[in-house]
Amino acid sequence: MRSPVAAVLALTVVVLADVSAQAQGRRFGEQNAVRNGWLFSLDAGKQQAQKTGKPLMVVLRCVP
Repeated sequence: MRSPVAAVLALTVVVLADVSAQAQGRRFGEQNAVRNGWLFSLDAGKQQAQKTGKPLMVVLRCVP
């Protein structure tokens, strides 16, 4: 009885981890970020903030 429960639990963890990784790849891809207006240069962001008069939001992230 213990072996089937452990197998189902392990399979569930693997499936959920795979779905999570796929969602992050789609949501946080650089192509999507550029398409949505995100800038990757601090200087370009500062220039755009000055030009539009809007505040600058800076996100620091570690890209593997």
